[in-house]
Amino acid sequence: MHLPVSSSVEEQEDAEFKSRKQTWEKAKFRLRSLEGHSDITTCVVAVDNLVISGSRDTTVKVWHVPTATEQCNLGGHSGGVTCLSAPPPEYCRRLAHAFDLADRERFVLSGSTDCCVRIWALSSGQCVKSIYTFNAVSSLCFIPEGEGFIVTGSDAGKLQVWSWRSQENCQSVNAHLDTVTTLQSQGPLLFSGSTEGCVCVWEVSDEGPEPLHRLHIWGPEVTGCSGDDGRLILSPHGDRVFLSCRKASIQILNWTTVDERYYDAPNDACWLSPIIGDVTVRRDSRLEDCLLESDTDSDDEQSEVDDDEVSIPQDASETEEPTSSSWLRCVLQ
Repeated sequence: MHLPVSSSVEEQEDAEFKSRKQTWEKAKFRLRSLEGHSDITTCVVAVDNLVISGSRDTTVKVWHVPTATEQCNLGGHSGGVTCLSAPPPEYCRRLAHAFDLADRERFVLSGSTDCCVRIWALSSGQCVKSIYTFNAVSSLCFIPEGEGFIVTGSDAGKLQVWSWRSQENCQSVNAHLDTVTTLQSQGPLLFSGSTEGCVCVWEVSDEGPEPLHRLHIWGPEVTGCSGDDGRLILSPHGDRVFLSCRKASIQILNWTTVDERYYDAPNDACWLSPIIGDVTVRRDSRLEDCLLESDTDSDDEQSEVDDDEVSIPQDASETEEPTSSSWLRCVLQ
């Protein structure tokens, strides 16, 4: 006897949900406070046992996580640092050879409102290259494709592509109508999002004079991100893109089929398909039950956790948000 397809899919979703829940419940995290910036911290990346943070105070700081100490202060930007990116080790080795540095050198990229992208060598804290973009840099991404590319987004909606090998400009595209708030890569694909609520998918190739080729674009009527005063953030995973724009919901866009689903937090969890045909809604009680369990368990287990070990979301910058939203983010990753 064969089970209906819908029943089989639901069972698979239940099994995946339970597996993620168990993984999260068993995880332990150590909270360390890193203090040193004199203004808002705008971006963070991790490289091995280091955490690099950028701030509106114009500095980039390198922190040694095991000792929770500041290892290096990278000063050079004349405007607030808005974004950071850490290229993969193999691309770092290529650039290290060009600058006669050790093979194990790691680099980090920083973008700023001063219209510059700086490439920093982490071992010495030296800025090995400064790229002037002619635009305030609002977002930044490294594309590990071919020889490698640096892609910057501006406050005017422009995307610019820079060669990793020569640091020369390869392409400029007026991709959005407003500030590019997020750039994320997945293999040869680049995903960009902007304040007006638009999301673009680009294919990146080192063949031909222009590396970026746009595959898809969706406006706010599809993404659900109106962009009133929100900062659209996205995270691609396979054929899905997770979207957030300072609302009490997380949108999931299947960019290959133009299907969209919403997860409302913290009270409701539902599925919507607003693109074609009627809107259908289904309340998922598993998330609600889980949120209640999470709140109860956190009170019971608090006394059992050491002072220097607490269970926190994977993103330490979000520890002050409600437990429910932290759990929801874990489920969606």
